[in-house]
Order: sequence, then structure tokens, then C-alpha cells
Amino acid sequence: RLMLDNFTNRLSNWKEEALRNREKAVKAIVWGQNAVKVRAALKLPGDQPIVMTGHQPVFFHPGLWTKCLAASYLAESIQGTACHQLTDTALPAEYLHYLPEVEDNGKARMRTLQFFKNKEFIDQEKTTPYAMMPAPDHAAVKYIFSEAQTYCPLAVKTAMHGIEERFMGDLLKNATWNEFHLSTLKYLDALSETKRLYLEAHRLWSSDPYYEFLAYWMSHLPELSEAYNKALNDYRAKYGIKHDLTPLPNLKFENWWFEIPFWGVTKYNQRQSLWAKNDGKHL
Repeated sequence: RLMLDNFTNRLSNWKEEALRNREKAVKAIVWGQNAVKVRAALKLPGDQPIVMTGHQPVFFHPGLWTKCLAASYLAESIQGTACHQLTDTALPAEYLHYLPEVEDNGKARMRTLQFFKNKEFIDQEKTTPYAMMPAPDHAAVKYIFSEAQTYCPLAVKTAMHGIEERFMGDLLKNATWNEFHLSTLKYLDALSETKRLYLEAHRLWSSDPYYEFLAYWMSHLPELSEAYNKALNDYRAKYGIKHDLTPLPNLKFENWWFEIPFWGVTKYNQRQSLWAKNDGKHL
């Protein structure tokens, strides 16, 4: 009962904070743009709160499902809509996937999952964002399930009952990594009777609000680079973080070139960092 009361109190605070945040966001104008304009361009509902979650489109695990279910619960409690955004500019190699296994002597180990058996795709995933990757190999995922049934702890094996057939069927129907990832989230929603919208980050790149945001950054390179780095430095100081790459590296400045927080993608779908220079007349 005590745990339930604590949860209820926390949810009440959570709801109040969400509604307060919505009130601020609806009124705010940032670089000439407001929430109503951006939502309309992205075809998101403008007349209700949106509870947004986001993550790289990795192979789903319980932590991600929990986050999405929490968003659904909050959205329902404030008459809003849950929306999950895929940060699909990330590379698969940056977010390795693991499965717990048990050795014969009882010790635990983490097995790194491989989603491709095709050498071309194994090489491609080192430099290609998720948004441009095909769905995992059917044979590779079949092997993952087979190994899991052999070496995983009993609790994992039990939890997998009935899931493999659904996953493998979804895999055969989907051509891209994003499509397969979203099918796993829709499976959760079907099981839990929850609903949400889905927003793939790469679809933002062709929207007018994104172009306006990009143009503003390019025309204010010095001050925005300084503000970006100050925010990162303040965050590290506040939480005692010593690592220069956590949570993100600072933007660099070399020979009057500013590193900018956007990725460029080559014609071979390889991701590269970008730099810009603006003398007031030319970009």
C-alpha cells in the first residue's frame, strides 16, 4: 500500500509537471518558430499534449518497453498522445546489443548479438545510419533465438515463449531496419492495448521547421557554438562527469571553421561530421 501511495503521489507530480511544461511550450517562440507551427509541419496533433519518448532503433529490450509504457500511462492521464521518435542517425556499431547467457559453471556472460551474416552488411553497418540499413538477416535472428534457447537463463527462455514466431514473421514482412524495429514496438502496443504515434528522425530532415532551424544555426555560428559548449560543460560540472565525450563531445573551432551538430551523409550512405564557415556574405 505504501508503494502504491508513493507511485500515485509521483504520478500526480508528473502530470502537473507535464501540463506546466505544455503551457510553456505552447506559448514559447524559439527562433521564430512555435510548437503549433512545428507540429502542423510534422502532422502531429496540435490540440492535445504529446508525451514524447525517443531512442536509437535498437533491438527492443525491457528498459525501452518500460519507457514507452510509462509514456502511454502519462499520456492517457492527461488526455494526450504518446509518440515515440527514432533517433536513427546513429550507427548500429555505436549501440551493441547483448543477451545474458549462463556458462556450464553457473557464471554469467554477455553475448554480443550479430544481426547480419552477409559480409557486405556487416561492413556496411559500421558506417551507415540505422535509417539506411536493411532489416536484420532472417538467418541471423533465427540463430540468435536458437542460441538464446540453449544458453539463456531460465527466466529469459520462459519469457521468449510465443515471441519468436511473431518476430520472425515481422522480419519477413519488413525491408528496412526501422520497419522491423517499429513492428516490435507495435507488438508491445498490441499486447498492452496501448497506442502511440511514431516519428522517424530522418523524416525531420525534409521539413520546413528543420530547414529554418538549420539556417538559423548557420547564421549564428559563434554564439550558438559557445552556448552549446557551455551547456555541455555546465552539465558535466553539475554531475561530476570527467569524460570529455559524455554526454556528447564539445563542438570544435579550427582555422575559422566551426564544427556543427549535424551529420552529413555521403552518396554511399556513410555518416560524416560537418563544419561551416560564415563571413557574413558567404556560407
